[in-house]
Amino acid sequence: MNKEQLEILGTPNEQTPFSTFSNFTAYERHIIMAELYHNAWYNQERFEQLYDLFTYWEQNPIKEKKFLKEEELNEKE
Repeated sequence: MNKEQLEILGTPNEQTPFSTFSNFTAYERHIIMAELYHNAWYNQERFEQLYDLFTYWEQNPIKEKKFLKEEELNEKE
């Protein structure tokens, strides 16, 4: 990644490794999702990997659906 691309992405909220998806800025989350879509669209093997993950998640859903930011707020209370 070149310097210009890094400047576009911005910097993380904290200078530590990311522990949750919510640590990324909204723009960074959009870029991650776009990269996943791009890789699945242009590469059959990567599509199959993502589809396998999707299938696994469908068969093993999260019992309680919460946004990551909500969990952080609840933990602080």
